[in-house]
Amino acid sequence: MSKTRQIEISYAIIDRNFSLIKSPCIEIDENNVLVGIGKGCKPGVEKIGNSILMPALCNAHVHLLDATLIELGEDRNLEELVSLPSGLKYRYLESIDLKIATSIVRDYLRKIYQKGVTYLASYFEGGRSTVNILENIVKTSPEIDMRSLLQPLTKNPESYTHALLHSFSDGIGMDTILDLEANELKKLVELAHALGKQVHVHLSETIQLLRRSDYEIALEVKPTVAVHLTWLPREKILELGKENIGVVFCPRSNIYHLSKIPELSVLIELYNEDLKYGLGTDNVAWIPPWIDEEAQFAYVIYREKLEGRLREHYAKSILSGISYSCIDIITERLRKSRLVLHLRRLHGIEYTNNVYITLVKRLSESIVEEKMLYVDNR
Repeated sequence: MSKTRQIEISYAIIDRNFSLIKSPCIEIDENNVLVGIGKGCKPGVEKIGNSILMPALCNAHVHLLDATLIELGEDRNLEELVSLPSGLKYRYLESIDLKIATSIVRDYLRKIYQKGVTYLASYFEGGRSTVNILENIVKTSPEIDMRSLLQPLTKNPESYTHALLHSFSDGIGMDTILDLEANELKKLVELAHALGKQVHVHLSETIQLLRRSDYEIALEVKPTVAVHLTWLPREKILELGKENIGVVFCPRSNIYHLSKIPELSVLIELYNEDLKYGLGTDNVAWIPPWIDEEAQFAYVIYREKLEGRLREHYAKSILSGISYSCIDIITERLRKSRLVLHLRRLHGIEYTNNVYITLVKRLSESIVEEKMLYVDNR
């Protein structure tokens, strides 16, 4: 029989409904697997105050290679910066030093992991040099469950198919869904599904893309994930979700580049209907890749638009968007019951009037004390 230890903590959240367990006693085996949770420990058991056990964090959309281009082109607009293939970003990525880029991205991944992110989806733009960077990163960052999405610099079916078939690819990331004809993209999505890989696309990020009805193509071809949705109405976002397309929001990036935020109130409905959605941090060049700060921003920027009674529910929906719902998109296996949990220390959480809102606003202040695996065998 394996040895176990018990700890009494302040709170625990270990189910998809974000049910809150107060002052639980958790039991952990020698392999750091959570084997039990109940109300109250026996006297003399270790107690950790201002603590909460909760799911590891998830970032549903980031461009990690942009870490080599910090604050590039501050005087340019979004199209000038990231339009493929002529954008300033791509011209600079073509000349990056392989060794330096690998070191920079690895350092960011280390910090991301330290802040409690275990699940991540990242675009990797470029050709052979990008694959070399990715290979080095994957070999040295096994602690992060990362879905690596290759984005070729040429927009044709052959390039995307080659990227999809590559051994270090977990799927492809597309600049826009208009990069290919609908029938070409449909075949690509079918191939990705057959390979157990994914197709992520930027969707309705600009008003121009919305006017070209890019979301209608998405409904037809059904990519795995649609990102941004900055200009998409609430009902269209829900329509995508009900078609089993994961929807991802990056509000800090949208406000930074476009002075516009997506219809974030839809998070509540996505949460209520258990649809696949998440939050992402987008381009590291301009937005720091800290998903806890994305959550805080999403709450603060939209709070006043909601009636008081809805604010707690909105906070829960954000927390799910950086944990359970987001992990569903990236791993496609969370529903099979395995989950990484983090025991966090967060000053003042024992005395807060609302745990959920404290978490969504102050998670960036917390420290990951311990990591463990939860296996639900029910």
